[in-house]
Amino acid sequence: MKKIVLLFVAAILMINLAHGQSAWVNYKIDNKLSVKMPAEPKPIDEHTKMAMDKDSSYFLIAVVDFIKVAGIDSAQVAAYAPTQEFANGIKTGMLKELPGLSLGDVKIDKWNGYYCYHIEGGTTEKKIKFFTFDVIIDSKMYGLTVLSRDDKSLQGKDDYFNSLVIN
Repeated sequence: MKKIVLLFVAAILMINLAHGQSAWVNYKIDNKLSVKMPAEPKPIDEHTKMAMDKDSSYFLIAVVDFIKVAGIDSAQVAAYAPTQEFANGIKTGMLKELPGLSLGDVKIDKWNGYYCYHIEGGTTEKKIKFFTFDVIIDSKMYGLTVLSRDDKSLQGKDDYFNSLVIN
């Protein structure tokens, strides 16, 4: 009897898990990367697109081409990418663009052989959590960002960041 109940519970969990993931859409960022988003993203500006989930959390994709914005080619980016100075520059840029945001330290890591950066923060006043996962590929930085209220689950953030794949 216990086995039947456990199988029944497992089946319900699998159905719910499959249903939750199927609601997300595959989005091809460009010829290099794709990601799953809670809805088809809408453009905010020339670099950024955004989608919102049912909990009113925001999921953003930003693509910055360093050749276009700073005249830095992929060889120069590759030399700077592993440095804390470069990582701190990403944080400084975010703070300039998002007044009122408080950010923690930038963690440098590797994702599929590419340098990546994790930054967390938020606002005390508006009770918003901020998470970003940035990856450098060639001369571009791909930024995945989640903005969510303090009282919301972080499962969507984890699903979003973990869904990033190389095309």
